[in-house]
Amino acid sequence: MPKSHPKLQFFLYAFFMVGAAILGMLKLTVYAKLLEVEEFGLYSLVLSSYLFVMYAGSFGLNEALVKEGSIAYGKKKFKRIRHIRDLALCYSSLGVIFVSFMILLCSWLFVQKAIFQDAVYLMIILAFATLEFNLVSSYVRVNHKFTLFSKMLFFKSLLVILLAWFIAPEFGVYGLVILESIIFIIFALFVLKIERVNIDFKRVFKANRHFRQAVKQGMPVMVSTVIRNLSLSLDRWVIVATLGLIALAKYAFAMILYQVAMVGIGFISTILGTRWLSSFGADSDLNRMFFKIKQIILFIGLVGVLLYWPFSILLNYTIDVFYPQYSDESVFVTVHLVYFGVILLTFTYLLDWLFIASSNEKILLKLSVFSLVLTAVFILYAYLMHAEIYIYAFIFLLVRAINLALCLFVVARFLKLKILSF
Repeated sequence: MPKSHPKLQFFLYAFFMVGAAILGMLKLTVYAKLLEVEEFGLYSLVLSSYLFVMYAGSFGLNEALVKEGSIAYGKKKFKRIRHIRDLALCYSSLGVIFVSFMILLCSWLFVQKAIFQDAVYLMIILAFATLEFNLVSSYVRVNHKFTLFSKMLFFKSLLVILLAWFIAPEFGVYGLVILESIIFIIFALFVLKIERVNIDFKRVFKANRHFRQAVKQGMPVMVSTVIRNLSLSLDRWVIVATLGLIALAKYAFAMILYQVAMVGIGFISTILGTRWLSSFGADSDLNRMFFKIKQIILFIGLVGVLLYWPFSILLNYTIDVFYPQYSDESVFVTVHLVYFGVILLTFTYLLDWLFIASSNEKILLKLSVFSLVLTAVFILYAYLMHAEIYIYAFIFLLVRAINLALCLFVVARFLKLKILSF
């Protein structure tokens, strides 16, 4: 094999991942352009809720696949990876179907407003499709097929954006959510086909002990993620309850930056996180892993500070020219607060890999619970004061700062790693 092959693979991975990040940003801006303000608010409500349907039925098996699969890859136990993959695909799919049925039943009994019932239908469809896509992409990542993974993200986003221009004018937000879901399923099935995945269902459903072990490994990480997402969704639910869908749409527009940041975090974590776990599985050197994470944190922090001024100028121009319906002082202030909040959030997500590698997921769970409680207290105050949307953005920034400081304290105290040594 030519020596340039690894470099070519990295170039392709970087190209498609950067492209996917750009398309991810464009998708939300395209939606904001194509949809009415209230429809964009409905899409934001679905986007902030469907994850909980997916997580509730997944048993943490996707997280178990990433953790146990990455460590198994470092130990060259490829059969173990395939077994966890099959468990995750079967049990998580059935779990999400069951949870979706229960949510539908509750919505028919207790939800009266038609628009909120529609939101339930949409989030169930998107939850199932996203689950299948995530499980397949996690399997690809664990096997270090990063180029294939990046292609999945890139072409999935490209198709959604291209077809959205034809779907949105005719079918609105309902058509867009169904479009995304269909594309997710198609890509998941396509990758399963080219990877020649054959699941032995009898073997999977007889492996009760392996299922319990996988749940034990993945559940703490999944619960931590759920709590963290809950703390990031409380503000949207309170805003729509107090200020309405139009105010939520403006807040969601400002939070597009957060959605883009999550794609960027995925870009970093997808290749580095699984490699960190693989290296840790081979040498068990947590200090070496922490040193690498600190280098990435320093680089991201420096770039974030340097880009703030040109970002601010570009932001004002873009909103005034292309999105006048969102040209509001509260939107501008909200975006600036979110900018620094996502930088701090990125640092926290990178540090999470230390807790996962060292099997300290319970500490990670406690940190997430603290973050949720803190967010709930601040948002309750904002709710009672009938606060504007930029106050919720300030809460987002403040909680991220406190959470990062506490995370660093725990790393130094419990994992006994040196914070300031670079």
